[in-house]
Amino acid sequence: MHYDYYQQRFLQLAEQSVDLGRVQALALGGIGASMAWLMSEMSELRHTHTAALALQQAILQRDVLQEKLEEFIYQSRKMISSFLDPADQSSPVSKALLIRSFFLSVKGAGISTSMIRGIPNKEAFDNCLDQAKALYRQLGQRSDVRKAIAEEEAAEKRRIENEAKRQAEEEARRIEEAKRNAPGMVTVSRTATATGGMYGVQIAVDGEVMGEIGGAEYLQLRLRPGTHVIAVSGGGMSRSLRLTVSPNDEVNLETYFSNWGILGGGLNLKQV
Repeated sequence: MHYDYYQQRFLQLAEQSVDLGRVQALALGGIGASMAWLMSEMSELRHTHTAALALQQAILQRDVLQEKLEEFIYQSRKMISSFLDPADQSSPVSKALLIRSFFLSVKGAGISTSMIRGIPNKEAFDNCLDQAKALYRQLGQRSDVRKAIAEEEAAEKRRIENEAKRQAEEEARRIEEAKRNAPGMVTVSRTATATGGMYGVQIAVDGEVMGEIGGAEYLQLRLRPGTHVIAVSGGGMSRSLRLTVSPNDEVNLETYFSNWGILGGGLNLKQV
């Protein structure tokens, strides 16, 4: 998912920003830890609650998750406050890229006031986002920040294109493999004859009994591509043939007791 990427990107930027102060580093570490836990927990909830309202209610009812959301909000406010401090020495580019990846992580994870308990926490979250947006717009007036953001966006576009290409290739491989492994349909029909009518004919594939048919009946077999031994037996007689089945093949076999008895081959099996 995209938010996994943005979460990872946020942590990468935090590690790469060597100009951050101690308070900022601690805040970013706290955000990263809270975010990782939240992403894991919310991903699990999404698997069990497909409806948006049910997911929201599940999140609101989980005390541990709400505690992590509170910690996330607290550390996020610390980060933005430190960025707004006039004495802050971290570079505008570092701030802008961190704020941007923070926004995208929050958006991708679907974190909003609807899943946060308590008016004070909701207000704190909204206030934090408002401050971050205002600072991001201010930083975006700088040419070096705009250039860094453009490079980040270009890298993300390449990543998305590469991922789409990989998925398309994977899907093509899956389809091709499915075609290669598509079973063939083998129909064994029994022709009613004057002789052997009192006997059932048992049909086996590769030694495994698949069923039994009477006069004028048939049995359809879905067989994987490859060579198989089809055998029929009944009335103390048997016959078999080796058959190669191709993907999506349709093969018809006929079995019958010869009206000439043993002289006519007894129980016969042939491809028609």
